[in-house]
Amino acid sequence: MRLRSTSCVLLAILSSLAPTVARSQQTDTISIATGGIALFNYLPVVLAEQIGAFKNEGLKVEINDFQGGQRSIEALVGGSVDLAIATYDNAPLLQTKGVALVTTTLLNRSIGAVLAVTAKNAALVKEPKDVKGFTFGVSSVGSATHRILNLYLAKGGLTPSDVSAVTLGGGAGAVSIIKSGRVDGFVHSEPVVSQALKDGTMKVLVDGRTAEGMKFLYGGYIAATVALTTPAYIEKKPQVLQKFVNAMTATLRWMQSASPDEIMAKVPAQHVGPEPKLYRDSIVLQIPIFSADGMLNPDELERTVNSMRNEGQIAPGQKIDLDRTFNQSFAQAANKK
Repeated sequence: MRLRSTSCVLLAILSSLAPTVARSQQTDTISIATGGIALFNYLPVVLAEQIGAFKNEGLKVEINDFQGGQRSIEALVGGSVDLAIATYDNAPLLQTKGVALVTTTLLNRSIGAVLAVTAKNAALVKEPKDVKGFTFGVSSVGSATHRILNLYLAKGGLTPSDVSAVTLGGGAGAVSIIKSGRVDGFVHSEPVVSQALKDGTMKVLVDGRTAEGMKFLYGGYIAATVALTTPAYIEKKPQVLQKFVNAMTATLRWMQSASPDEIMAKVPAQHVGPEPKLYRDSIVLQIPIFSADGMLNPDELERTVNSMRNEGQIAPGQKIDLDRTFNQSFAQAANKK
């Protein structure tokens, strides 16, 4: 009787634990928007899938890839995705329009954008004001690369209307337009940059892949590519969001410890393109601009907002509530794991 009684008690305990075990193995789903998944800004998202970071968190990530970051922000604000991988400046900018977006983790401190012009035009450009009348290709009109162009123009006393901006998209299509002679210059990020520069027909004016280039544009590194969501999603599904930030933080740590060849081995061939050496060289150059822990630096947030004022995105006297643009708690929790 004692043996039977003990067995019954043990069975009751195991039965009570079963739902907890099942819950811990539950797979949650989150939908995210990107603006050209093959671009280097999104490399941590690609790698998180490839190294199993999402799987380790019990997370299924549905990626909606758009042509340019502006479209991904529109998808987030419109409610068709839960989260957007985009640039931090969208949060303060939309705050001025009455729309609340919240940054939950930092991916990099520069989008690695390069501003270049044709070799023929390079001889004419001594300072930013000299590009007046040029046609520039950007990843998409209204995107982060377009805003970097506008920031460059402002340093020469020019306005966005002093040049023309056209959408390039990403990948081979962007390189094809750059090489077609339809633009006088471009602002784009890797891997488009290396492909566009390799034959020497384009000359770099500002290189945002380097500390020197970032100092010229912003005075130093900024809060660049981040994970943005809405206050409503944070309130509704904080546990799912935490899983996503955990996965991104684990991936960022892995990127800092992995060799360029180990990273290359995890990147899908269609993202690398036809010249793996150029892609590998880009990894070596840009790994230092990626965050090692996903934490947001208040100084970099402030520097980003100041640059927006200088560019004219935010009026000089317009107040921005910086604390409402980010939530550090998810990255803090992820770094305690």
